[in-house]
Amino acid sequence: MGAWTALRTTILDELVFRDGLRDHDELPVCAQCLEDTATFKCLDCVQVTLYCSPCIVQRHEHLPLHRIEAWRDGFFQRTSLLELGLCFYIGHHHTPCPSAEDSHEILITDLNGAHRISVEFCACEEAPDWVENYRQLLRIGWYPASFDRPKTAFTFDLLDTYHKLTLQGKLNLYDFYSSILQKTNNCGQKKGIHRYHEISRCVRQWRHLKQIKRGGGAHSPMGLVSVRDGEFALECPACPQPGRNLPANWKQAPSDKRWLYSLFLAVDANFRLKLKDRKIHDPEIGSGWAYFVENKKYIEHVSQITNSIEVSGCDSAFHAVNQANKKSTKDYIASGVVACVCARHSLMMKNGVGDLQRGERYINTDYIIASVLKDVAVCDVVISYDIACKWSIHHLGRFAQNHPDLDVSRFQFSYLIPKFHLPGHGFSCQTNYSFNFTKGVGRTHGETIEQEWAHINLVALSTREMGPGARHLALDDSWNWWNWKKVLGMGELLLRNLLKALSMKEKHAAINEKFNSSFPKDVLLKWAEMISCWERDKTAPNPYIHTEKAGNMAEVRRRLAEADTQDAQRGHTLHEVPASVFIRSGLEIEEQQRQLAFVVQKMSTKSDTQKASTQEKRNILMRQIRRWQQAQLIYMPGAAMVFLPAHDHDADEDDAKDSEMAENIPLTLPSKVESTRRDTICLHRVTEYEQQLRLAQLQDSLIELRRARRVRHTLLMNHQTQIAGQGQRANTKSRTIISSIEERIYKFAQRYRAAYNALVQLDPTGKWQSTYLELKDEDNRGPGKEDHERGPGDGSYTFSWIWLANPQACDASNAVCGGEVASDEEVNDVMRVQWATSQARMERWVEEVELLQEEMRRVVAFLGWKSEDWLAKQDARLTTAPHGVQSGLRAYARKQATILRNLAVSFSKLWYPTLVSYRLEHSWITNYTWTHEKLPDTVELDPRARGIAKARVIDAVDRGWTRVDTTPVAQLQDPLNTTTDDSTILLEEYSEDDGEGAIVDLEDGKSSNHLGLDRDDDDYDFDGFDDSDDDLDFDFY
Repeated sequence: MGAWTALRTTILDELVFRDGLRDHDELPVCAQCLEDTATFKCLDCVQVTLYCSPCIVQRHEHLPLHRIEAWRDGFFQRTSLLELGLCFYIGHHHTPCPSAEDSHEILITDLNGAHRISVEFCACEEAPDWVENYRQLLRIGWYPASFDRPKTAFTFDLLDTYHKLTLQGKLNLYDFYSSILQKTNNCGQKKGIHRYHEISRCVRQWRHLKQIKRGGGAHSPMGLVSVRDGEFALECPACPQPGRNLPANWKQAPSDKRWLYSLFLAVDANFRLKLKDRKIHDPEIGSGWAYFVENKKYIEHVSQITNSIEVSGCDSAFHAVNQANKKSTKDYIASGVVACVCARHSLMMKNGVGDLQRGERYINTDYIIASVLKDVAVCDVVISYDIACKWSIHHLGRFAQNHPDLDVSRFQFSYLIPKFHLPGHGFSCQTNYSFNFTKGVGRTHGETIEQEWAHINLVALSTREMGPGARHLALDDSWNWWNWKKVLGMGELLLRNLLKALSMKEKHAAINEKFNSSFPKDVLLKWAEMISCWERDKTAPNPYIHTEKAGNMAEVRRRLAEADTQDAQRGHTLHEVPASVFIRSGLEIEEQQRQLAFVVQKMSTKSDTQKASTQEKRNILMRQIRRWQQAQLIYMPGAAMVFLPAHDHDADEDDAKDSEMAENIPLTLPSKVESTRRDTICLHRVTEYEQQLRLAQLQDSLIELRRARRVRHTLLMNHQTQIAGQGQRANTKSRTIISSIEERIYKFAQRYRAAYNALVQLDPTGKWQSTYLELKDEDNRGPGKEDHERGPGDGSYTFSWIWLANPQACDASNAVCGGEVASDEEVNDVMRVQWATSQARMERWVEEVELLQEEMRRVVAFLGWKSEDWLAKQDARLTTAPHGVQSGLRAYARKQATILRNLAVSFSKLWYPTLVSYRLEHSWITNYTWTHEKLPDTVELDPRARGIAKARVIDAVDRGWTRVDTTPVAQLQDPLNTTTDDSTILLEEYSEDDGEGAIVDLEDGKSSNHLGLDRDDDDYDFDGFDDSDDDLDFDFY
């Protein structure tokens, strides 16, 4: 800006220079005829020259939409080509028609404003190429607002520009059209031109026509009467589609690889996409042709059942089930939508959206899923739904009763809960419906539909004011754009995900190897068998939870849930979220805040990747806080008015864009309110509920703290007596396990202190204080002496009070609460959960690597199939379409085919080096000759490769490569163990410590471009090795 500031006055002078006669002192002669006085200039021609009236009309006989100004009264004033006598001839190559009628005045709106012009249509009705007036307008790129005797039209450029602006920037039509008119008259001194209703209708028709054209509807030999439901939806190329992107023998895949051909679906409701009841009769055009289901059949179906009450038996903090019984909102036709997307790539499924009438009822959700499944040909389907735990119970029975035309017996369903929503569910749901503990799902998180809501919510305010038909078309149009942008981004997305998955696979494989080498084989076999039994039968003992747990919190939760049920039966509920769930969710969010703060504190320096990952975690936590605060508005209205920022309480979920750190936001539970105001601010026994839950939290935290300290003590003794002196490798493994236990100790101590401080406020004179004391740093020790306490004064050693306290639910696994040594069973129980969790993480990352490679192959295969499909359409109307239309059909089909083919080639070229670098399967790329021909002649090891990089050298006969010289590699500062043969180079890091790796670019048999790589192990799970069921695993992006 410094350079611009210095030139600001000069630039300003140039702007003013354009308003005058430039270098002339008076009006010059016409630059064309050199005779008459020049008084007119064009604002849209590049070269600004002054002309006389006849000459400027002549120069614009083919440019009727340019803006003209005339020099009058000492300045330039707006005039028009119509006033200057221009008549624009539409037919006969823009020359006068011998059979023409009188000229017509017509209003044309372009990007540079609205123009009244005189036009003359071709009237040679006997000519074989004659067409009606509206078609003559269409052929020159002007879209008529009516079709009998058009008086108003809008240029294709105007309609297309608005179409792109509203898709990308969500600009509403009123603001766009008003800004265009301001280019015509921004002084308010002339009567305005108002054609808003006309342009609204034309924009709607333009959207529909674009949808049909891009979907291939113009190429249909049968015309639009043969359009199938969902035909114009843009489908996901990475999802499995037999006959399009799956191998011919995919059904014969081994049982352990069958999951690679699973379809992942995510379902959710959005209560922002409402529709006001404006009493408008607005029928749909093309109902059911894209993403919304066919509306008439859908409404008839959901109207069959109007009084079913769907009861939530899950103590979830999310209220989707409760929303099912919510009455329809007054003055709204639709209270929102329920939709289905592919759970891994976030593309909207065809016929995967339907309006909600009175909340999120099963009958709506069932219809949408059944509509999606009717065209699904694969057998295995994973459904991610925030209330899957309850919705899935009678799912098959409801389908058999309400959708008999759908053969659900051919599907194998898996029901899971999205990772962000999972911590808000009950204890059993958090393992039984977890993506983390389910085989064959990779690192799918199920939250992709939330990404789509963030996109589509930007148009909610405008679409709720539309008519029903216009709204469906506008939303379908937005989703078509969303799907296309997702397809365009799949190259970078899948590559980025694969690189991360490869890195995390190596990381967790190393962690798991350390775990495996730390336990006897018989113990590992016992744990593995426990996992297998649980995967076959979810009622078997759960390997991911402790066999013995402190049970006070669970008992209090059960007791309070019963009280909530009784209140509901008596009609005493204030909110969809019960009071006890409101308080419990607040305690869980508080725990997540402490955990996030701990992770942030551990990172001394942050890379850009770490900063992005931390911000993602904050955004997720912020959304959960905002959702909890919606219930706080009811249960603690006084506190909400003081502490909550203003935001849309009518929304289903707020976007977390707050700059405040989520881990530092005060939740303002009853314990945080002054005692003198607590009874006034807090309603419906929430103070009593927090007191009971805090006491249970206090008891359980002390029990778990003592248990963790005993396990740490036992592991330390084992380390000192059996591990020390056996070498750095064994010592590192032992210290890693001990460090994970120490993190658990820190977490339980922090939880205890939070519960203690809350109880001091809620019940300052209670009997609990005789048992539970303030936990100071010096109290958090034992059992037995720490290393720094050992010395000659052993006789004066005293136990910390934490070993002398006798909580009501003292852990019965030990005869004496103050025992120093944990039993083998207790140590194994704690470590089993961590081992099983580590094993599951490793397996999910291994699956993710395989799944991403399969998705890459499917994307290229689908784009190739779609390209050939377009080429097959080019002559589909060879006998029915006029000659000129046939040419356009062929050109458009070839254009679309080329776009898709080029996209497949660009993806292949992008992925090929990485697949080669990591020695992953890539022969499928060369199966497509049109991609193989454009693959790079040289292959470089991917610069982002980490850990062990394996570069496969292409066959020497094909590429002319020789044995690779790796001598320079040894000269790098980081020691490398390098081995070579005729087909591979193996670069393996010598040290496990953070440092630099190396890559080698392979070109013409030479080693070159040695690059240092900073190892980036910043992507830790939010809870580390922590297996606690009430912690949120944020690591799903």
